[in-house]
Amino acid sequence: YYKLVENKDYEVLTKKRFGKLNKGDSIEVVSIQLAMPGKLEGTEMKGDRLVQTYVWHENSGANIRAKFIDNRMYSAEQSGLK
Repeated sequence: YYKLVENKDYEVLTKKRFGKLNKGDSIEVVSIQLAMPGKLEGTEMKGDRLVQTYVWHENSGANIRAKFIDNRMYSAEQSGLK
């Protein structure tokens, strides 16, 4: 049997993973690339288009925030990634 060990030094969100994100990726693809689900932070309508902001964060304070129009990423920013 394998036992899960909590390792506070292990970080999922990294600059390498962030660098693999591409404009036009779906929310699902971005979540797979980042190896964790994002949290919906906000939703708004701009004309007839749905704009959503998702955030991925870790206890270390590292985070990635991405904006999607009609489920396609058009911008992303990161903070605290190693």
